[in-house]
Amino acid sequence: MYAWQEPLMSSPAACAGRNVQGMRFGDMHALLWSLGHGLSFGDLWRTFEAWAELDVRADVLDLGVLLMSCERRRDAEKEQQVWRRICERAPLRRDMQEIVAGATRQRVRKEAFIDKERVSLDWAGAQVARHGGHAQHKLAMLVQYVEAHFDGTASDAAEAVMQSVVDFSRQKFNYWLKVAGDAKASLIQAVLQRLSRGKAAAFPGEVRLEMGAYVGFTTLRLAQGGLVLSLEVDPLHVCVARHLLNLGRRAHLAEVCSGQVRDLLPGVLESFGEAAAGLVFMDHRGTRFHEELRLLEATRLLAVPAQLLCDNVLHPGAPVFLWRERQRVTVYSLQDCGN
Repeated sequence: MYAWQEPLMSSPAACAGRNVQGMRFGDMHALLWSLGHGLSFGDLWRTFEAWAELDVRADVLDLGVLLMSCERRRDAEKEQQVWRRICERAPLRRDMQEIVAGATRQRVRKEAFIDKERVSLDWAGAQVARHGGHAQHKLAMLVQYVEAHFDGTASDAAEAVMQSVVDFSRQKFNYWLKVAGDAKASLIQAVLQRLSRGKAAAFPGEVRLEMGAYVGFTTLRLAQGGLVLSLEVDPLHVCVARHLLNLGRRAHLAEVCSGQVRDLLPGVLESFGEAAAGLVFMDHRGTRFHEELRLLEATRLLAVPAQLLCDNVLHPGAPVFLWRERQRVTVYSLQDCGN
């Protein structure tokens, strides 16, 4: 960073600080993410703490924006402080807060619960009702179901966890999860078997990249005999995915990293070097697939050859990616798991 940039970046931070009470959900995330590309981590952290101490309307993404920086710096103390802020301040349902607190070793704060009564009493409760209340409940119910039903003594604990996730998804219509099961799982498994057969020569990559962990379902599958880095922006998904990896006894093979793909790829290159990714599974935002592929090629992260799997290119869709790569891709029409 040039010497003149830091004062320039400090100005919007100070300006935003004076108007912090007027922030809406998402504003804190956008501002801190932008400032993180110019400020030192120390200044960014002090800004985060100052805003977090005030009565800012912040959700999980807002409060979790610094998780990536903490993980990159291997600063476990500050990472725990971020999770504590999430447990204390983020508008979470009671069941979801219990999951996050348990998985991150934080104290459960009953005064922070968003229950049925609070939904109609304050803005935090209203935000949970309007934005993500059912999604939070479904994540919490999934964890509770898997913990209660998967066979922890099975020789393949990962397979037992994945089967429990599929079983949960089929319980009720509103429990359905968009995970790569059934026919999609068979396709991924075929690619993994091909990788395994040709690992020594044809597929030299040493890491498998997943873009979009969600609940860690495919992360468990990709971790069969290979090292996996899963990149996920939503702290709640990070938390659940890591927990399921622990249950499936694959945490030593797979790591879920917090943050946006475009910010995390340089760190992957620094850790593993060029031509490290033998398999890439894109399952996050289809409108970003072509951008992520361009970044992979620009950083030379892809092994030669490499396998690239992209899910949901029809719905919600990845039109730009399909248009640009139409000469190089094979398109499979597969139903979603449970349909």
